[in-house]
Amino acid sequence: VDAVGERLRGPGGAGAEVRVAGQDLSGATPDGEATREAEAQARIESLAKWLRGESEEDRQPLQSRTLTSRDFLTGTSFALTGGTAQTGFGSLWGRGALSRFDGREDELTLDGEVASAMLGADWTLGRGMAGVAVAHSRGEGGYQASSRSERNRSPAVSGEVEATLTGLYPYGRYAVDERLSVWGVLGYGEGELVLTPQGLPAMEAETDLAMAAAGLRGELLRPSESGGVALAVRSDALAVHTTSEAVPGLPGRGGMMASEADVTRLRFGLEGSRAFRSGAGAALTPSLDIGVRHDGGDAETGFGVDIGAGAAWADPASGVKMKVDARGLLTHEASGFRERGIAGSLAWDPSPTSALGPSLTLRHSVGVSATGGVDALLNPDTARRLAANDDGDELGRRRFEAVLGYGVPVLGHRFIGTPELGMGVSDTGREVRLGWRLGLARGGERVSFTLGLEAARRESTDDEREPEDRMGLRLTVRW
Repeated sequence: VDAVGERLRGPGGAGAEVRVAGQDLSGATPDGEATREAEAQARIESLAKWLRGESEEDRQPLQSRTLTSRDFLTGTSFALTGGTAQTGFGSLWGRGALSRFDGREDELTLDGEVASAMLGADWTLGRGMAGVAVAHSRGEGGYQASSRSERNRSPAVSGEVEATLTGLYPYGRYAVDERLSVWGVLGYGEGELVLTPQGLPAMEAETDLAMAAAGLRGELLRPSESGGVALAVRSDALAVHTTSEAVPGLPGRGGMMASEADVTRLRFGLEGSRAFRSGAGAALTPSLDIGVRHDGGDAETGFGVDIGAGAAWADPASGVKMKVDARGLLTHEASGFRERGIAGSLAWDPSPTSALGPSLTLRHSVGVSATGGVDALLNPDTARRLAANDDGDELGRRRFEAVLGYGVPVLGHRFIGTPELGMGVSDTGREVRLGWRLGLARGGERVSFTLGLEAARRESTDDEREPEDRMGLRLTVRW
């Protein structure tokens, strides 16, 4: 559903988009301002990941690293689109995905991961889109179970489980008008389940899956060019039914019971904002959003409400942008689920249309992600993140990041050199970073060039860990 959801947003136009192991190979050259914003965000995220205590493998600094099959699966995708707005756009696309699972039911524990490869094609004409996708998934995991009885405590029973599933998923979208669009996905798949208890032969059973999902997004209020209130609603429903056949017992081995499971998910989100503009071009935009989600069936169940609020200020004359976001889980049926976060950022660039001159980015955050309720609670990974927060007060996590740069013309004004100084402080450590970037003063439509050099020193609040020093060199050329 997530993969199809990206397609339902519609093609931006004819062309090719290719990513291999997370690297963009499309050859598209973004405009200068978008490039600088993306690079600044990437540097902030690099600091933030380390400050959150994530492992080195999770970070993406300016250095090389060993690629794994997992990197190629999750970071590889393509979309080839041809046509025009008058004749319609036809697209061929593909992508990979990797998801993990970890659950417990009484004395049974189960964990593992599922890898999927998807290939699809769709056609967009006017208000409508129709397409079909084929997906093949392979899962591997393990299980362990033991008796609860103290009198008759049996030894732990463990084993391995593998499964494959190949499915066909037609999908479509229709824009009722400029403000309301509806979409739907159907699917059916068949596969095989292999259960291998420790010390016993493997048992194989046929499995199948049937699913349906539908949703809508509508703009209840649309602001005018001079400002006003924007209010949008998003809602979707998902139902999945799976079965596996029984395997009769044979001498020397046990049997396997037939299984049948149903899962449902209902989500609703409301997001609104109001822009207040001054005569000088400055704008203040407060926002409020709320998300509601209910899960039912044979897996995770519960009802939750999440709310987020924020305010953004932008003054083009001075080049100052400020933003404050806060969000929290108002309620959830599972008492251990909680999530709160507050974040503030300040960006200053007196010449936003040019890479010359000073630029400064500051960000301070408390707790977990401060993204609004619609984007947070409607995310399938939210439940796992909430469950992981039962080990302490999430508001005790504090982070501060800063990046200062100054662009100067070099080599006869054909290039722009930008020395940068970055620092980050959190309750787990601190980092100081010094870098230098060289780029074309005017990136043409066909060529983009960037050379970056960076040195950093990281110190942990843990006295037993030695400080770490890092140097990296990065060269990017697009044509």
